[in-house]
Amino acid sequence: MQKPSKYLFIGITAVFVLLTIVKSFYYSKKNGGIDLRIRVVGSRLLSTDQSPYFYNWNPSDGEYFLAPSDMANSTLNGNVVTPATLYLIHPISWQHYPAVRMIWTIIQFILAFVTLYLLRKPKDGPISLLPIGILLTGLLCSDIWLLNIERGQIYIFYTFLFAVMYALYISKLKHGLLLSGFTGGLFILFRPFAAIITVVFLINGKRNWWLGSIAGFTVGCLLFVLPRPSLWQDYFKAMNMYASQYVGNPPVSSNAIEYPKPGTIEGLNNLLEAQGFNIKGLKVAYNYFEKLGIVVSQNTLYLLYGLTVLVLSFFYFRIKRKAATPQSLFLLAFLCYILAEFFVTVARGNYNLIQWLFPLSLVILQVKAHRPLFILLVTSFLLLHNFPFVFPYQAAFAELFFLGITIYCVFFTGSFNSSRDSQLKAS
Repeated sequence: MQKPSKYLFIGITAVFVLLTIVKSFYYSKKNGGIDLRIRVVGSRLLSTDQSPYFYNWNPSDGEYFLAPSDMANSTLNGNVVTPATLYLIHPISWQHYPAVRMIWTIIQFILAFVTLYLLRKPKDGPISLLPIGILLTGLLCSDIWLLNIERGQIYIFYTFLFAVMYALYISKLKHGLLLSGFTGGLFILFRPFAAIITVVFLINGKRNWWLGSIAGFTVGCLLFVLPRPSLWQDYFKAMNMYASQYVGNPPVSSNAIEYPKPGTIEGLNNLLEAQGFNIKGLKVAYNYFEKLGIVVSQNTLYLLYGLTVLVLSFFYFRIKRKAATPQSLFLLAFLCYILAEFFVTVARGNYNLIQWLFPLSLVILQVKAHRPLFILLVTSFLLLHNFPFVFPYQAAFAELFFLGITIYCVFFTGSFNSSRDSQLKAS
């Protein structure tokens, strides 16, 4: 890239990023972060004898434990993250909520930029500006990111854990594989879907990584399960109840009293305010079967998912047996992980799409050499920006393209021409 073009590209990217930062803090100030409030209250409840998943507010408990979206006529209160996640945010949860709102926005930006740095940090030579600029403007400057910020979501943390796993895996550290696996084992406590990652590495013979994951999961259990196992029983019970509601069963009624809620909570009167964005990604498989007039059970979906993972792993082993790279292996792991979201009978949040930052950071240089794929990737980003105009299922098409690009890069492209890759293939 010539210097004038380089400076122009940097300038345009910087303007987009600056505007996104300004809009992010605007939405953080304008709206209270519905999802964040529920998790903050759940985290605060860890210091009480109440369940973060079935607690209904009582005025005698004070406004610190009030999430205004919680309705007393339902046993469930909207908290869907694991106890490990609640423990993770506990140190900041007892701050005054307006401060928590701003702190969490800053943390999300830090996680996003560190993720990009870990994934696009050059092994040799200067950093390539083009992929960084495209990822920043295409994904982090889109409404997907603003939706995560506005709701106070946590999916960028999951993406960050993927980046840490990958960075450790390809590092020159003596025990890089073990540490990568250790991170993967911990990941399961924050996002149970991540358990499939360990299966992918086991099937592909990555013994050291798998041993590290066992150690990480064990340590995670000691830290997040052993202190209060009943929290996990409540978590899985609540998840089953959400799944039951999603397929049409009525919610479990609560005998709690619906007390009048104050209009101002911890100095804010916008905790129920939410911004609408034109971001609707792919829905779960249950919805598509339902549209075809087919009602499937969760066990049937588990079976279909298991077969999907086996087929993907079989073809990966057959096709990539002699040409596997860390990139292709992690792309396969992410593919199995993200597909797990589609084979459960619970709603899939539109903010989940931010997780695509991980695989797209790995494939962007590869697709640059394949013009049709590169055009498809750029087109997908444009769709996320409502270009050329708004139409139904716009973001869903973009995510479908992301899925197709990832599958192609896993099975039908060569190595990334990295000497370190060849050294790690047999790890």
